[in-house]
Amino acid sequence: MAKTPKNIVLDGDRDKYKQTELQKVKEYLFNNIATMKQVFINTTVLRENICRRIADLRKAGQVCKIKIGRCPITGHRNVGFYTSNPTLFVVTPQLDLFGEGGSNA
Repeated sequence: MAKTPKNIVLDGDRDKYKQTELQKVKEYLFNNIATMKQVFINTTVLRENICRRIADLRKAGQVCKIKIGRCPITGHRNVGFYTSNPTLFVVTPQLDLFGEGGSNA
């Protein structure tokens, strides 16, 4: 009788698999400024998951979109270029609505 292939969802390894994908995406973006398509081609992470992983990393402040331009692979315009290297992050001044203290008093 043939063994069934390991299914990460059924075996409860989903969190471990997610962390591995996060690390791969973060590591690739640390060494390269890239679009999501470039990350997909150069890592083993599925394209559908790259959007989720980059969104997770952006929420955590670990990835930044540094420019918008034409994708070198697909030729599409208005594509985001991302990095996880903090020295390359674009710092935009946040408007402070209520002054230095942040209170409305």
